[in-house]
Amino acid sequence: NRDVFIASAKKDDPNPPNVLPKVTLQQLTRAFQSVLERAHVNQLHQVTRETMSMRERMTNILKKLNDSNNDFLRIEELFTVQEGRMGLVVTFIALLELCRDDMLVVVQNEAFSAIHIKRAA
Repeated sequence: NRDVFIASAKKDDPNPPNVLPKVTLQQLTRAFQSVLERAHVNQLHQVTRETMSMRERMTNILKKLNDSNNDFLRIEELFTVQEGRMGLVVTFIALLELCRDDMLVVVQNEAFSAIHIKRAA
């Protein structure tokens, strides 16, 4: 059985039967409706981002500190959740820039307590 190979041949039918699928009017209507829905979802929608200025945000932080009655302001009061992630990040980076420029002092009384900021003297 060493050099024995089984022969096989594929016979192509020269005239295959032409079977058409059965499609109902409801199936055609549903298919067209799904195409319309995909076209509506994929329509061109261009969103432009509002640029948030770091300097403007730094000025806003300093203004909030000047307008507050207390010398200290809780860090949570600087952030506006409605601005979204980008607004929160810009505010945080502006806060870090002000600290680096020695314009703000960050204070925490004890571990895990509230963080306060005040304007540097």
